[in-house]
Amino acid sequence: MVRREVRWMCAVVLLLGAGGCGSGAAADDDSEGGAGTSGGGSSGTSGSGSETKGPPDCGFTPVSTTRLPGRNVSAARVANGTVYYGHEMGVSKTTLGNLSATAAESLGTNVGGLYLNDTQFGTFRQTTYPAGELLLFPLAGGDPVAQPTVHHSVIGDWRYSGKTTTLFGYTGYLPFTYFSHDVTTGQEQTFATTLRSRGSEDMAVGPNALYVALSDYDDLKPTELYRIDKAGGEPQTLTSGIPVKLQVWGVDASSLYLWVDGGEGMEAYGPALYQMPAAGSGAAVKVPVITPRHGATARLLVTDAATFIDYYDAFQTPYGNFTYRIGPSASDAAAPVKVLGAHACELRSAWAIGKSIYATIEITDSEQWLFELPADVVP
Repeated sequence: MVRREVRWMCAVVLLLGAGGCGSGAAADDDSEGGAGTSGGGSSGTSGSGSETKGPPDCGFTPVSTTRLPGRNVSAARVANGTVYYGHEMGVSKTTLGNLSATAAESLGTNVGGLYLNDTQFGTFRQTTYPAGELLLFPLAGGDPVAQPTVHHSVIGDWRYSGKTTTLFGYTGYLPFTYFSHDVTTGQEQTFATTLRSRGSEDMAVGPNALYVALSDYDDLKPTELYRIDKAGGEPQTLTSGIPVKLQVWGVDASSLYLWVDGGEGMEAYGPALYQMPAAGSGAAVKVPVITPRHGATARLLVTDAATFIDYYDAFQTPYGNFTYRIGPSASDAAAPVKVLGAHACELRSAWAIGKSIYATIEITDSEQWLFELPADVVP
């Protein structure tokens, strides 16, 4: 069994009301793969140790497994038999099916974030904070092309991994200002709105629109939600019906997923995952069946094929991690389907090629894997 004892202790700590256990699904990070802070370097290996060993027993049978050399892998992309992935030292690539702890090529240690379209893999290289370059590597091989960009958030919203040739980011300036980046031409366009945050701001990128969340520092004041069509136009106010602070966890073709942590004074509304129409034509409703005890033990996994939530529950029998399909159709969220039950590994992030779902798994800080999930997780 993998880390069940640790997770059981985590659940006990959370039950007693302490925080800081585990890693949250709504971390404050714009990209899929944290950027390193040290110098460059475009080749070599990453990882710790040189052993080759088999994958962990998670309690289900994956279609394929790949070792991801490095520490603290955050996300991965798969294209043409190659896995591109972000980790604490930057971004690397390895061969799909690799079992070695060292067989990986670094794409740089001052880069971060993952982008993929049909012909290119991309990552962000910082120059003068917060500006930098979008590095685009041809999937067919060859040197990368560098496109200047005003802000590191251009690499994409880590909560939506869909393919696109137009990227969006936001600058952090007030009033709320966002920008688009055309990957084909490298041109950027900036848009200033009249929206002003009372405390913190966030932007999620979906298939058809941008979603802006403006929150107060007071947890008991409701978060303001807005929808901005990718084609442009004025922000559209969304009414969630949730009268306390919330977090935008993700968005797919049908739904916006919201999390309320259920802190002091918020117990009537959380901890709970909510779903509301991505088009903005209805209030948020709780996703039934799903019972995460804390945001730190749950992860929303949005892919082009389906949307899942994976969370740890020590109160079910048997206990362990549970994975439900909750999207992309509204009917999925209305009647979640358990696709993996009581398994021993956290699914940290996910990527889809057609109906093939690839999920990153962390066993320790230095042992990371990519599992292709069983075929029946997507109908």
